[in-house]
Amino acid sequence: MISIVPATPDLVRSYYGKEAPWTFRGYVALDGDKPVGLAGVYREGVHLIAFFDAGPTLRASKRVAVEGRRLLRKLMDEAGRPVFAKMNASEPTAPALLRRAGFVPLKDDILVRMPNA
Repeated sequence: MISIVPATPDLVRSYYGKEAPWTFRGYVALDGDKPVGLAGVYREGVHLIAFFDAGPTLRASKRVAVEGRRLLRKLMDEAGRPVFAKMNASEPTAPALLRRAGFVPLKDDILVRMPNA
């Protein structure tokens, strides 16, 4: 069964095979003790950027998707300011995932989520 836990440096390293490219607050989805997805928010300059990185194991679980989205929304609401995301056009689930997380189009493939949206 897949569980969601707060991200730690060790779990992120286990998922990516190296250190994360940025410091972030977020969550890791675990299938047993193996990381199968990551989601969170990182800072780029003055902006907050949301990200979601999942493999097929995680995409197959609707329960985990709902729980992960709830936790990510809470994290973004706690930020108290707009959070941006860039849609990956090659990911077929991206439009629905971003819409359900409260993001709206801003420009081209950039979306924004206002606090408490």
